[in-house]
Amino acid sequence: METFTSLYVEYKSERPTPPPSLNSPRFRKNSTTPPSLRTPTLLEDEENPGSLVEIGLSIPEIPIQRQSKDWTSLPKTKVLGKVYRVKGIPEEYGPDDTKAMLGLVLGLDKSTKMNIRSLAISEFAGEKVSVIEFTPEPASLADGKDQWPYRIETQDRPEIVITIDTHFKGLTILHSPPSKDHNLDICAVSGLGGHGYGSFKERSEQGGSWMWILDSLRAEDSLFGARILIYGSDTKLAGNDSIQELSGLGDELRADLEGLMSKATRHIESGFVPLIFIAHSLGGLVCKEALIYAMTNYERCKHFADSIHGALFFGVPNQGMKNDALEKIVGGKANANLIHSLREDCDKVTHQSTEFNEIIRNLNLDMMYFWETKETAQTVQDQKTGQVSNSGSKVTLVSKSSATNGMSTTNTAVTHGIPRNHSELVKFGKHDPELRRVIRILKDMAQRAVMRAANESFETPLEGGQRQSKEFSSTERTGTGFSVSSTTRRAREDRPSECEVKRY
Repeated sequence: METFTSLYVEYKSERPTPPPSLNSPRFRKNSTTPPSLRTPTLLEDEENPGSLVEIGLSIPEIPIQRQSKDWTSLPKTKVLGKVYRVKGIPEEYGPDDTKAMLGLVLGLDKSTKMNIRSLAISEFAGEKVSVIEFTPEPASLADGKDQWPYRIETQDRPEIVITIDTHFKGLTILHSPPSKDHNLDICAVSGLGGHGYGSFKERSEQGGSWMWILDSLRAEDSLFGARILIYGSDTKLAGNDSIQELSGLGDELRADLEGLMSKATRHIESGFVPLIFIAHSLGGLVCKEALIYAMTNYERCKHFADSIHGALFFGVPNQGMKNDALEKIVGGKANANLIHSLREDCDKVTHQSTEFNEIIRNLNLDMMYFWETKETAQTVQDQKTGQVSNSGSKVTLVSKSSATNGMSTTNTAVTHGIPRNHSELVKFGKHDPELRRVIRILKDMAQRAVMRAANESFETPLEGGQRQSKEFSSTERTGTGFSVSSTTRRAREDRPSECEVKRY
């Protein structure tokens, strides 16, 4: 049972004082302006060429002494602070109101810096969700937990219920465009043992604060209409008592996205917004499982299935991965079945790949596969302390063939190698050249998705209760691995309800 901390707070937002007008006495020109703030008149001294004078006064040349600097002795840049997710913020609150509320609720003083990384419309009606960085960590959130609920009573409303957490499980909306501009969803799904937010932050040696899914994507003008989401699930290795398998994880992702789509697309005439997945490792298998279920149960999950445009897969083990070391860690624990299903020789991954490839052909999904070119230190567990670390022997965890779904030999246009190991495939800094390439690919895919949504016609009712699919001219979508000219998309009634394959 959750324990809520109840508070009554009465506050006024401390909004920043606007800067004084340029016409105020503070900025008026007057004779008391210090000489250092006035533009001097510089002349060349005729008697001493090269020497400058200001109103007849000589300005002596100051010799510059250059000293060698040992840059290796400089301190490394520190991570700014710990990141928290805050749910339940009233929809009318802006950054100032949010800071004021949290400052009082958490008992923060002026020594604690609060950096609001994002503040977006939540999936819950009348609420916003925020990602906030605290430096240093607030004492009230330093009790070892990963979630803290609060009930707050104010003069403005009877009760505000907020939840602060660090686990980032489930969906988190990082950026929400205005409803009239909303034309695309981008959802990033973390991998095995990954963190919904932290998995996509730059590497620690780069500073660790740049989160490209948030910071880079929302800054792209061509993605101004995209709602940006991340999704996290409980797939940690050690100490995990979850018995979830791939099918269960996929069902959770699909259900969360279906709920979000149904609430946020009522203003759109066509009834759906195209969705692009960005997935790392296990996250890609979870996305595939979600779509396989939706296609198997198409009439019930039609809205979700029709929304999927494509995906960028990073190191996704489409044909399994080397996980001997991982199986040693989980042993006979609750999550052993999930880890075992990732083996290269496991039938479950093979069956899933067969089903998904059929869906790619049926729906003409837009896919791009990224693979690791460097080996990764295997995850091992200290037998005495139980601590897990990446300190084992180095191997290629996901082979090129597996990560590219076999496309590396048949269609290299949809595969890209990244000079990283498996763990760092999606950890990009602001100026990483690999990030610029990824964003260019994503922007092209997003453009195709928006054009497709604008051109596609839906089923229209006919006399006698029959339905038909209208024809539309689709732009040839290169980059999918399946060339399509101007043809009619496969009729809905002809689409197989079971994807022409059996579920396992």
